[in-house]
Amino acid sequence: MKAEVQYNDYIGNAAADMTDFDSLRIQAYMKEKGIDEARYEFIGISFYASGDSERVSFSFICRDKEDGSVKDIGFEKDQTVDEFLRFFKRFNVILGLRHRYEELEKVDSTETIYIDDREEETNV
Repeated sequence: MKAEVQYNDYIGNAAADMTDFDSLRIQAYMKEKGIDEARYEFIGISFYASGDSERVSFSFICRDKEDGSVKDIGFEKDQTVDEFLRFFKRFNVILGLRHRYEELEKVDSTETIYIDDREEETNV
């Protein structure tokens, strides 16, 4: 599977660490939402957001134990970024311009430069 949007101007990768009780948290969420865990085995998660909307969505990518196919199980109710991020201890996404992504893939690490953009305190 590969993430795609309309134009794929940016492409990249993602990595995440499980929370200490990740598998239990995902299993509990799936059960709460009515997903038949005896039939559908969790193998991944998909996240989608649009810059012109506050609505986000995520879905569980599951193996159907009955026929071996892979299903994307989504939800009708609007979801929140916070709801999604609760599944993870740490979450990192790197995106690069599509026409320069090969250059980005060759970089092992970078030096981070921080800009002090905090508002100055005023003494009264």
